[in-house]
Amino acid sequence: MIETKRLILRPIEYGDAESLYAYSSDPLVTEMVTYDTYTSMDDAYDSLENFFLNRNPKVQFEALAIVLKENGRMIGTVDSGPIMRGDTVEVGYVLHRDYWNQGIMSEAVHAYVRYLLNDKGLRRLEITHLPQNIGSKRVIEKVGFVYEGNRRAYAKFYNEYVDMPYYSLLKGDLK
Repeated sequence: MIETKRLILRPIEYGDAESLYAYSSDPLVTEMVTYDTYTSMDDAYDSLENFFLNRNPKVQFEALAIVLKENGRMIGTVDSGPIMRGDTVEVGYVLHRDYWNQGIMSEAVHAYVRYLLNDKGLRRLEITHLPQNIGSKRVIEKVGFVYEGNRRAYAKFYNEYVDMPYYSLLKGDLK
């Protein structure tokens, strides 16, 4: 568990299904992520069972729920992809729309990258975002990731491949 001023980051639990559905069923939240908008609670349970709760810890770290200290509500996740080259992961996150533009995601990601670099012993973190996702770009820059360039035709969104800005953070970059 990781604690910040306003948040607790803890492993995702099966009981988080309703909270997961609450933001993942919002098309404005999911328009900038790599998974489809949930259409039923079955989608939330499927994600929990087949994506979040069945990971091999030698290959991928557990995803963490972003929980508000003030009320215990789970409002998003911070996560990383499979471990690459023994000491590198790609970071990802998602947040309930009611909590956008309040510095919550920057607070969560900052704590999460410290955890990955200091506690998990990683050397390099990577991250990318859709060019039109200015909110995510701001989070990435606030946390201290360094822009490295664009990944050309990197991901398919809305039936076309798009270039994606690409950033990294090394342990020595931590602020």
